[in-house]
Amino acid sequence: MKPSPLVKKSLAFQLLKVVFSIYLIITVVITLIQMVNEYLLETHFVEDSLVVSQSIFQDSLTTSIWNFDNQQLLVTVKGILKQQTVVGIEIVGEHRKALVQQGEVLINNQPFSIEKGVKKPLAYHSLFFYSFDLLHNKKRIGKVTLYSSNHVVINKVKYSFLGIIINAIIKTIALWILFIWAFKKFLTTQLDIFCQAMEDIDIDNQKISYLKLETFDTYELSRIEYFFNALLKRLIEGRDKLNELNKTLEQQVFSRTQDLSDENLQLIKVNQEKNEFLSIAAHDLKNPLSAISGLTGLMKSLLKNETEQEKLVSYIDYIEISGTQMFALINNLLDVDKIETGNISVNWVETDILGVVQNLITIHQPHAQTKEIQIILQADRLPYIALTDKFLLSQILDNLISNAIKYSPIKKLVFIRLLKVDNKIKIEIQDQGQGLTFEDKEKLFFKFNRLSNKPTANEHSTGLGLYIAQKLAMMLKTKIECESSVGQGSVFSVDIF
Repeated sequence: MKPSPLVKKSLAFQLLKVVFSIYLIITVVITLIQMVNEYLLETHFVEDSLVVSQSIFQDSLTTSIWNFDNQQLLVTVKGILKQQTVVGIEIVGEHRKALVQQGEVLINNQPFSIEKGVKKPLAYHSLFFYSFDLLHNKKRIGKVTLYSSNHVVINKVKYSFLGIIINAIIKTIALWILFIWAFKKFLTTQLDIFCQAMEDIDIDNQKISYLKLETFDTYELSRIEYFFNALLKRLIEGRDKLNELNKTLEQQVFSRTQDLSDENLQLIKVNQEKNEFLSIAAHDLKNPLSAISGLTGLMKSLLKNETEQEKLVSYIDYIEISGTQMFALINNLLDVDKIETGNISVNWVETDILGVVQNLITIHQPHAQTKEIQIILQADRLPYIALTDKFLLSQILDNLISNAIKYSPIKKLVFIRLLKVDNKIKIEIQDQGQGLTFEDKEKLFFKFNRLSNKPTANEHSTGLGLYIAQKLAMMLKTKIECESSVGQGSVFSVDIF
């Protein structure tokens, strides 16, 4: 059965070729194994027949050699050579002489061979032999070697080989025909019907026929038929709905576009007003809050020596803290507004990175001392000079150092490292805090996001610091990286190029 060109191009036929190729390889291997096994079995049989020849002719050979009976020796030798498995015989005598005039057998401590049916000496690699001694009164009087040939074995198994090969060929051809028929009937034909049904789909045609396959109760074909018909049904329903929608769509689009245009103008106006409000409010609140913070500090110093002023001092502390928090929040809001409106410019200058870090450590040292936290600077005695914006870099590192102290428990260490890696300066800030969960790290650099970790001394957090720091880092053509595990603290790093 010869497959058609269409069948040859089908997926089923390609799968068939793969399956049948594997089967053909297995068949060839098994056939070779059977032939080798048959050859080995026949070889053992021939070897066993040589052993049987010893038991049959050993006594006769021993007697004829011992008695110098050359006639008997010749007859015995010819009898051995008449066996199909023996192609040659070699006799070596010990200390005796024997002569067979007509039989061409000569024994005089010299070997002489008689071969049958061989016009020239057999090739050495095609022979195998079996040797045994001739004993008289337990005394060795000679040695006999019986030769057989691989040709004998091959002649015995050639018909078996032929039968094995013919059997394998017949089975291979039969299975190939069966496979092609089965694939065509159960798969290829049904896939052709399916493909034709897909080609015939015309969504605008009011008369659409559903797919009907001969599934033979198979799971795959049944699923193809079911999901195709379900898809076709949804297409028809969608077509009907689309036709209904198209009737009023143009008018709706025009009306909605006009509405969106009006709403967009309104939103732009509201957004401008919001930005103006935030800018004015933040600017107007900054100076009064700064004054409040300064005055509370002055009042605190003046009242320290008065009696029963402890309660008043605590109130003033609270006012001072509140003012500081509001001041920080307003600064953050101003920074966010500047970033989002693009009102921050980058001033690229050569900057001493180590000097910036040392200055920030000095600023944050009092906060760290209140929590008995030690800040450790790790840097080589190298010039750490880079082209960057000193002010923006200070804001970034200020936020990271402040967070490291804020989220570290009492009596812990904060490490600040400066490293030169290739052509960049890496700044790492490591704390020994609680570490961050996977969920925390996912929302780390977004606005107003509250993390599961809390400041360890009830410090204030606006939720804007890391957002601002990351935006500023991006303006410096870099970004802040974070490595953290729960219970292992956190390492924030930024590369300066």
